[in-house]
Amino acid sequence: MKTLIRSTLLAVIGIATMPTAHAGEIWRATGLEQPESAFFDAAGKRIIVSNIVGNPSEADGNGYLSILSLDGKMVAQHWTDGMDAPKGMAISGGKLYVADITKIRVVNLENGKLVSTIDVPNTVFLNDMTTDASGKIYVTDMLADAIYRLDDGGQELFVRDAALASPNGIFADGGRLIVASWGKGIKPDFSTAEPGGLLSVDLATRTVSH
Repeated sequence: MKTLIRSTLLAVIGIATMPTAHAGEIWRATGLEQPESAFFDAAGKRIIVSNIVGNPSEADGNGYLSILSLDGKMVAQHWTDGMDAPKGMAISGGKLYVADITKIRVVNLENGKLVSTIDVPNTVFLNDMTTDASGKIYVTDMLADAIYRLDDGGQELFVRDAALASPNGIFADGGRLIVASWGKGIKPDFSTAEPGGLLSVDLATRTVSH
């Protein structure tokens, strides 16, 4: 089944820099299967898309990455195979990192080959990723109210706090992380008892604030 992905994603096409505040459909891409995240690779002048192809929490080996041109053309549908349910992505040290349930996949940016897999113990549902100015990687664990940090020295639980309320999207902004909370009281169908919002996590103190 062909899935459409719209190019209105701010992080992908930089619509925020356009003079108008009204987002409109610029193009559609076909050939994707349950696209979860679209990542703008500025150096490569391309868009990398993660395809889940199944249950987002099931390790079924069906997930893969695709490459789109900046005008929405399919460049490589199966650029990287061998994943389960890939989601958010980040680039650090010339490599692409991909959140994949309880693992982080490391991909060669030149050829799309899967270089290695990092197991992140005690995680449940790794979701989005970002890098700070020093190249450290942060990844949200949506179903555990947690954020993990990775660097050359290894990995660590950066913060676990109920105030994160199912952290989904994440973006490093100077000395803080901006986190998009899905909401409190998450249910099996991913609805919530309370709506989410934007939060801030101080990188120095690891304090969560609204």
